[in-house]
Amino acid sequence: MAAPRLHVCIYLQHPFDDCYCMNITGATIPRLLDYCVGDFGSCPIFRKRHRHEKEPAAE
Repeated sequence: MAAPRLHVCIYLQHPFDDCYCMNITGATIPRLLDYCVGDFGSCPIFRKRHRHEKEPAAE
C-alpha cells in the first residue's frame, strides 16, 4: 500500500511573513500540517493571498 501523497502549498518555498511555516510554535504546528502540507486550498492565508493575485490590476 502506497503512502498518502502530500499536497504541499505552492507558497511553501517562498512563504509570506504571515504564513504558518514562518513562525513555528506548538500552536501553529497543527495548522502547518493541515494547511502547508495538506489541504492548502482551505488555508485562510492561502485563500487571501491567492485571491489577491487573481484580481486584475486597477487601471
